[in-house]
Amino acid sequence: MYQCAVALQTRVVPSHQRPEDRAMPNENHVMRGIRSVASRQWGCITVRQLLAAGLTRRQIECMAERGQLIRMHRGVYVLGALSPAPEQRWAAALLAGGKGAALSHTASAGNFCWLQPRAVIEISAPRKRRGDERLTVHRRASIDVTKHNGLPTTTVAQTLLDLAAAGWSIDRFTQEAAATGQISLDDLRAFAASRRGARGAPALLAAAGQPLIRSRMEYEA
Repeated sequence: MYQCAVALQTRVVPSHQRPEDRAMPNENHVMRGIRSVASRQWGCITVRQLLAAGLTRRQIECMAERGQLIRMHRGVYVLGALSPAPEQRWAAALLAGGKGAALSHTASAGNFCWLQPRAVIEISAPRKRRGDERLTVHRRASIDVTKHNGLPTTTVAQTLLDLAAAGWSIDRFTQEAAATGQISLDDLRAFAASRRGARGAPALLAAAGQPLIRSRMEYEA
């Protein structure tokens, strides 16, 4: 019968020791490594990282059965408790997308605070990845990426272009991005011109051609 303990070896310890003193060195070392990795990824960790830290696949299964690991996507877990912060779900999605993945479309818009975080997270990735009921993966060979709030995200201009191509009305997003200094309208017009012929480029060029409105009241008037 398989053992669910993380430790791979045991030792005899005096009965008078406190429980925390009886922890096995190997278990402490493995869990410290796991927590260190997860702490840099909003509490998220991949199966590959768990295996590299010293766990077996059976131990990973046992931790999941106990609720110590919470499955987010195929091969991606949260260590411990779920966070209400959307960044944790975004980080999990990026790990599922693999190397080169970035938040895009509505997820990127959420990261830029143009939209409320949505239940289904959209990412773009250079390699084919399987999505699920909570993850949509757009496969693209090359994408314009930046880092926002510590997470790889398509640039402001790329995000607006993607949203326009998906049928979103981007006038308000464009105004918010320009008014908050995320990008200038001049830079947006130049970007749209450089993507002439691309789906969404005409809508982006039109949105960037409107005069800047600096207050929501003025925009909604």
